Amino acid sequence: METVIRRTHRRLSTGKLQRNIALFRHRVWHFERLSNLLESTVCVDIGASHFPHPKWWVFLQSPNSLWLAIDPVAESLNYVEGWPWRCRVEAIPVAVGISSGSRTFYITNLSTGSSLRSPRPSLRNEYRFTSQDLSYFFPISEVQIETVSLLSILERFGSHHRFVLKLDTQGSEFEILESISPLIEAQRILAIECEVSLLHLPAYENSPRLWDVVNIMEGRGFELLQLDVMEKSTSSKLKAERGIVSEADAVFVLRREFLSAVDLNVRLQMLGVYITYKLFDEARSLLREDKELSDFIRKSDVKGRFDF
Repeated sequence: METVIRRTHRRLSTGKLQRNIALFRHRVWHFERLSNLLESTVCVDIGASHFPHPKWWVFLQSPNSLWLAIDPVAESLNYVEGWPWRCRVEAIPVAVGISSGSRTFYITNLSTGSSLRSPRPSLRNEYRFTSQDLSYFFPISEVQIETVSLLSILERFGSHHRFVLKLDTQGSEFEILESISPLIEAQRILAIECEVSLLHLPAYENSPRLWDVVNIMEGRGFELLQLDVMEKSTSSKLKAERGIVSEADAVFVLRREFLSAVDLNVRLQMLGVYITYKLFDEARSLLREDKELSDFIRKSDVKGRFDF
């Protein structure tokens, strides 16, 4: 469900305004040299409606990164026409599924809730979902659309590219993760941010819960490093009232022991992942342990600041 914060981001996502807010909030100028040093990173923003994923500011500011904005509603990607960021961008107006083919697409009352997974009909009878929640989902219409597998999109890049993924597809995240198993096992994926449900019965039928995703990611060499939890309440009478945990954005990162076998550029990209998620202790630890990486940054003649 679209939170107040996300609606605010969407309303402020007009070109240079959104960019300048992000630059100021994250003090991006402190990491200008790192952004300029990064090479061949492909940022895959799945569910990229209305604005780019603001957390990835290190890569948004990198002239050598490629940003793939993927969403089934072509109009929601119009913002790329006035792209203010330094990275290259490509809009891909398709629905991503586990494979290519025809699927039922459920269009919710507010388009940001539309999904390849149907909202559960029993939502109407559950006390945890308010009339405002229900108006986000209902009424629902169904259309048949052609889906494209994420693997087919990413396979067009050579083996020297690494990927950072964001999955916000309203319940179909698990099947997309399963579809890119070859890339995950080949350690072509550095980090994945995935929206997951924390409810016993998620809003969408057969959608993944946190523990489902943790099991599959830990088994493939990743660890959970960040969890941005959202709460929901059936009442707004008391400002101090707490709601129950409902969903979260979970950030999974390739475990550190696998970095010793990859080249310098990949370790540099991983440093970018740590910093863009404000995991500064992880970044400092990597620089202390990896003398080649720290010397490369310090001695580079690429312009820009790098301090934190």
